[in-house]
Amino acid sequence: GIERANQAIAGLRAYGNVENNAELAQLLGEALTLRAVLYLDLIKGWGDVPARFEPITTETMYLGRTDRDEIYKQLLADLLEAESYCAWPNETAVTKSVERVSKAFVKGLRARIALYAGGYSQRKDGVRLSTDPELAPANMYKIAKDECLSIINQGCNKLGSFKENFTNLCKDIVTAGGESIWEVPFSDGRGRVLYTFGVKHNAKDQYTQQAQGGVNGPLPTLFYDYDVDDVRRDITCVPYEWSKELVDGRAKQELRSLNKWCFGKLRYEWMNRIVTSTNDDGVNWQYLRLADVYLMAAEAVNELDGAVAAAPYLKPILDRALPAAKVTAYMSAATASKSAFFDAIVEQRALE
Repeated sequence: GIERANQAIAGLRAYGNVENNAELAQLLGEALTLRAVLYLDLIKGWGDVPARFEPITTETMYLGRTDRDEIYKQLLADLLEAESYCAWPNETAVTKSVERVSKAFVKGLRARIALYAGGYSQRKDGVRLSTDPELAPANMYKIAKDECLSIINQGCNKLGSFKENFTNLCKDIVTAGGESIWEVPFSDGRGRVLYTFGVKHNAKDQYTQQAQGGVNGPLPTLFYDYDVDDVRRDITCVPYEWSKELVDGRAKQELRSLNKWCFGKLRYEWMNRIVTSTNDDGVNWQYLRLADVYLMAAEAVNELDGAVAAAPYLKPILDRALPAAKVTAYMSAATASKSAFFDAIVEQRALE
């Protein structure tokens, strides 16, 4: 994937006339961004990896590992360049879909990479921060703050209800402007998102012709981490599966054992189409949503400017999850100190 991106980037730089051709500039921005997505996944999995930012030649066929800090810096620079090429959501025909890269996604990905680069990771000499002054936490938090606030203030994406985000995902609604910012697109017969994370169906029933789901699920203790009034709880934690026995072709809900609960954010029963593939379901993988941008903004602003300044970026996440009185009480405790606010962000990330 990185080699294909490198080929596209080299060709577009040579022949794309991107300064005068907005459509080819968009493609260059997308190629730079998708390469950054792939490299971030490689670094998360493997740490230091070969740095390939040009098409392979016979001289560069075999490369050793490169310190991830050098790769992080390249990705941050690439994405800053890509911002100037890509349009905001719904600004062009290309960015009307969350299956294509928009300026909002470029900025959100740059913020996410900055937080990785400025944070702790396992290195060959132990778990530590980077020693590169360019990647100092304050510098990386500044990037994350600026990028996330730019997305929020632009107003191209809006938070709906927590449930709506996931029902839209299951219904293949890819219109830009909602909570979803970018999704890895799958055709109807590819991808195992529901197969892996959906509610288990044991038979071909009224909702699906694929008896799958339930491969992974939450520990049942997660249910009790939520406030009793938190609307996210019953969407996220599902104690049942759909029965193998059918009555008039219809399954019913049956309790699973305590150690086999299902994640409920992804459900065959929320889809607009019947899945007929044996294993693949075609639901997209949602890579970035606006709630993540708010939480990154809250973390960065808390670090740089304090809890009170960061409060407006945590509160919208709570407003759609809890009753107003409980939001007020939660925010009062969270804004007591920088450390209390950071702990609140960690908790809300877990619950989101």
